[in-house]
Amino acid sequence: MLVLVGVRSASQSRPLFLEAFGGGTLLDSTLEAAEQQIGHGNVHLAVTTDDLRIIEYLRGSRSQPWLTRLRPEDETHAHYFDSLRLAFEWAEGETGLGFETALILEPSHPLRPPHLLDNVIAQMSKSPELDTVVPVVREYGSIWRRESHGSLQRISNSFSEEVYREVAGLGLLTRAAAIRGGEPIGHDVGFVVVNEEWSLVDIHGEHSVEMARRFAPLLGTER
Repeated sequence: MLVLVGVRSASQSRPLFLEAFGGGTLLDSTLEAAEQQIGHGNVHLAVTTDDLRIIEYLRGSRSQPWLTRLRPEDETHAHYFDSLRLAFEWAEGETGLGFETALILEPSHPLRPPHLLDNVIAQMSKSPELDTVVPVVREYGSIWRRESHGSLQRISNSFSEEVYREVAGLGLLTRAAAIRGGEPIGHDVGFVVVNEEWSLVDIHGEHSVEMARRFAPLLGTER
């Protein structure tokens, strides 16, 4: 399995990932979650980013071996899914291995509930027909979409049906065939429902950084 930490090129939160977060940084929270997966066996760790500061920080702060890929300039504006595919293929070339699965984590989601990633991996192990397993949160309100001409249309009503929203950044596990096809989420999908609302903090500005710091004690560790 390849554990791939993807830092989005266009992410406005990217400069915030090196903000102080307890004894380390916001990025460390995701790196630590990745490193904990080594116990699952043949696991390799990789980061793909176009920010040299993140690679320099990683090389100077981690004891585990990480593959680090600095995206070339001509890939800066590529679709995020295409960047993941290229990073996956690059990691296979670097290691000489053919990975069967990729666990994709995003540092913009630093608050992962304990055992979430274990549950994601166990779900796929129990259901080999699945292409992808993704964390989701149950929605308890209607979902609306603004049409191109400006009108609003309700596309789901959670009072009459179960509606879930994916939170892929917490840890999406997908098979190689899906990611090589340029779409990390395959045809047959399994869910792991996330009940801890504090884990939905998504880093997009200083306010969300402060929220992450306030909720961090709920992880069971001092941050």
